Amino acid sequence: MSLSLDWSDVRYFLETARAGRFSGAARRLGVSHTTVARRVARLEEALRNRLLEPGAGGLIPTEAGAALIPLAERMETQACRVSCGRNPNWKSNWCRCLPRTSCGTARST
Repeated sequence: MSLSLDWSDVRYFLETARAGRFSGAARRLGVSHTTVARRVARLEEALRNRLLEPGAGGLIPTEAGAALIPLAERMETQACRVSCGRNPNWKSNWCRCLPRTSCGTARST
């Protein structure tokens, strides 16, 4: 069986895991919370695993979700590097290739 993942779905999951809420991820991603919820549900369906569950302070990763986070962070870093490679002015632009940050919101060091 072939598994096809959409990086955007993984990115939406990662931002939700970081924010603990669909609404927080939506603000960072510039989309509606329903879009984030739909994309995370699509990823869960593709992986046939629940990735997030309600907790006392919001959404928390399940065991499968916690296992996916470091993999998703590596995907994010590589996606940032690809974006930086296409942008000759990346050092002065929005793209910063730092681990554990979103390309559009990373801080330079």
